[in-house]
Formats: sequence, structure tokens, C-alpha cells
Amino acid sequence: MLSGSTGSGVVVERSAVDTNVLVAAHIADHEHHEVAADAAAAASDVLGQVTVETWSVLRRHFRLSADAVSAMLLAYVGDRQLVPPSVDAYHRVLRTGRSLALAGNVHDAVIVHTAKDAGLRLATLDAGLHRLADGIVPCDLLPAPDDP
Repeated sequence: MLSGSTGSGVVVERSAVDTNVLVAAHIADHEHHEVAADAAAAASDVLGQVTVETWSVLRRHFRLSADAVSAMLLAYVGDRQLVPPSVDAYHRVLRTGRSLALAGNVHDAVIVHTAKDAGLRLATLDAGLHRLADGIVPCDLLPAPDDP
């Protein structure tokens, strides 16, 4: 696990969020906005795949302008490390995709393997991505607001 040290000697775990968390964090009336905004704010890194997927969802589903989406994502990335998928991550996904019966969740597999390669802990609202990450990378399934 990648970690960093603060000036006080405290070790901080590196982390990132997946697409559904980043989308919910940027949509104030999203049902999971509060928990997603907290997780996104705490993340030390941003996965490249997540930024482009978030762009797509914010534009297509929420009908935000390209200017608004660009401003949101540039502000979010800020000083965080932007982590692109590696060639090896794509190869692992292509080698395991059939045995895992990947479909639309092939993008989730790229996210999981990118986080693994970077030594990041993931946070998600998606139980499917959480299951996919099991045994590959530490992944927190964020609680819905009404979860105990």
C-alpha cells in the first residue's frame, strides 16, 4: 500500500474514489451526495479512467455544460496525483474478462487494476465494483444515507 508521511510522522494511506462516488460528489441533489463528497474530499489521488467516465456521466446524464464539467473536474484534480491506467492493467483485464463474464463493468475492472498498480485504497457506492475488487485491492463500500 502506498502511503505518505506528514511532517508530524503520521502515515497516511493513499486513496481514490470510483466514478459513481465522484459523480455523486459533484451533484448536490444526488441521494448519496454527502457521503460521496466526504469520500471524494478525502481521496489523495484521482484515477484517469474515473475522470473521463465522470465527464461522460455529468454531460450525458446530468446534461451539464462542457465548461461546467471541465471546471468541476479541474478543481477536483487540483493538487491530487492523476493516475492513468497502465498497459499491464489493460492486459490483466483482457486476460480475465472472459472468466469474470465482464460486460459494461469492464471499465470497473480497469479502475480496480489501476488502483492496485498505484497501491491505492478505493471507495465506491457500487456493490458490483466492490465485489470485483475483492482480493485485488482494498475497497470500501460506502454506506447509503439510510444504512445503519
